[in-house]
Amino acid sequence: MAWPIYTETFQRVTAQGTWLWTVPAGHRAVVKSITVMALGAPPSNTWVIVGGVYVAYFTFQAAGVSRAQDLLAVAYAGQKTEILIGTAGTHVTLSGYLFSDSSGRTGPAGELEHKTFVHPDQRPA
Repeated sequence: MAWPIYTETFQRVTAQGTWLWTVPAGHRAVVKSITVMALGAPPSNTWVIVGGVYVAYFTFQAAGVSRAQDLLAVAYAGQKTEILIGTAGTHVTLSGYLFSDSSGRTGPAGELEHKTFVHPDQRPA
């Protein structure tokens, strides 16, 4: 089955606040890149959330500083990407690929299991 793939800028925001984008029905978003530029008065803090998971945090101690972060994060139909900008004058771009996905999947297959951390030196032989 061929899945049309589109390169997209999901969000491009330049003002303080919380910015949300919802993955449209029948699609899957793969976030590949975050760029942040702090032009306002420092300090500047920015958080990025994809599909309910914090994937990046940026803090800048000076104006005129920028960063680019490559990553691979997936959001399924109905899930959101969020940008939280704590300081006016911060510019953020979130981009990647938008896939047509008629499978109706809302997350990875399988179950997630949690176990208490045991240091490798303390595990039984």
